[in-house]
Amino acid sequence: MKRTFQHRVTVLGLAWVLLLAAVALFFFWQRTSSTAVVAALVLCIDVFVVERLIHTTYVFTDDNRLVVSHGRFSRPVSIPLSDVTGAEMKHSCFGLVRYVLVEYGSRRMVSVMTENDEAFMKEMNKRTHYFEKK
Repeated sequence: MKRTFQHRVTVLGLAWVLLLAAVALFFFWQRTSSTAVVAALVLCIDVFVVERLIHTTYVFTDDNRLVVSHGRFSRPVSIPLSDVTGAEMKHSCFGLVRYVLVEYGSRRMVSVMTENDEAFMKEMNKRTHYFEKK
């Protein structure tokens, strides 16, 4: 059975979006051709950030894979669950951000920030029969 988890939008992610929008607005306000180009570039970066925040998904597929998709502008990462060597809960940014760090293959890692970390951990344990909760 296919199981999909949505990405958790954090305060830091929203702060980046607002900061980039404010910078773009500032450069557009200057009304010169060079600042307009810079503002357009900043807006493009802002679109990428918003796309990544809204459309990131983590999918457990029927063929025992974890597919991490970071939106339409990036290629999805497909991880065979048989290659998963460990997973643990981590905290960063002075404890403000929590995520699950999944280790797989030959020293490769991917961070997963789902809206429901406990359900993700249970699903990972059910499908891999190995999960370290720390």
